[in-house]
Amino acid sequence: MFKGWNDTEKAIALSMVAFAAFSVSDALRKYTSVDYPVVAILFWQAAFGLIILLAAAPYFGGSKALFTRKNLEWHLLRGLLMAVNTSMSLTALSMVPIMDAYTIFFLTPFITTLMSIFFFREQVGRYRMAAILSGFLGGIVAYRPGFEAMHPAYGLALACCFTFGLSNLVARRIGGMGNALPFAFWPFVLVLIGTCCCWMGGTVPLYDQRFMLLCLVIGFCYGLAAMCVAYSYTLAPTSVVAPYQYVQMLFGLVLGYLIFGNLPDGYKIAGGLIITASGLFLFWRERKRKGISA
Repeated sequence: MFKGWNDTEKAIALSMVAFAAFSVSDALRKYTSVDYPVVAILFWQAAFGLIILLAAAPYFGGSKALFTRKNLEWHLLRGLLMAVNTSMSLTALSMVPIMDAYTIFFLTPFITTLMSIFFFREQVGRYRMAAILSGFLGGIVAYRPGFEAMHPAYGLALACCFTFGLSNLVARRIGGMGNALPFAFWPFVLVLIGTCCCWMGGTVPLYDQRFMLLCLVIGFCYGLAAMCVAYSYTLAPTSVVAPYQYVQMLFGLVLGYLIFGNLPDGYKIAGGLIITASGLFLFWRERKRKGISA
């Protein structure tokens, strides 16, 4: 599939798949949270995701790939960050409109890139920084946030920017010398442990068939996204991958209409065009330069 592509192009493609899958996961989690408790969604999301991951493991290196001791401490740290992130993001999405939460989430690429400059001394060229800022501007144009009354969920959404950004920097620290499975495996395991602690030995609720099916899809999408986004950060600099989180907005708009009946207005269309243009420009430039830093 990626024959003839350099690492930067592979990273961009993987990140787009990841953020599309995150959008589906977020929309379904918000939809499910209307009728079911957040902790139950988190548990079954992780349980189904882990089952799917274990079933796929033989095709991607088997148990050795999952339980490798190489970079184990970094995988555990990233797993903890992702477990905290998914818990906070679901809580935020269950309390405020998805548009408001996404507007704050779109600070993540900017924050991640700034942290990469501090931790990895990455050189961020003017074209990459312009793509990041243009994408963020597109998010502002689309959603025009107006937070007259500060809801506690906005603080959770902002905290997600830092936990998600840090988890991606840890993935970059781990590097691409290994298998992508542990990037999704450990977050699922730690979410399961955390939710079981919440029940303190009580019975795990099964709920109805509709709930279980939704969590199955959520688990699959989240696992796919976690692997793809982590691996993309091992292939290319943070400033290249980060802007593609804005792709999530376009999928969010479509899913918002299909699931919640929210129609995009002119501002959202304009913002989406800005985001798309910034991403396509960066992708074109990276293909032109063939991996040379911007």
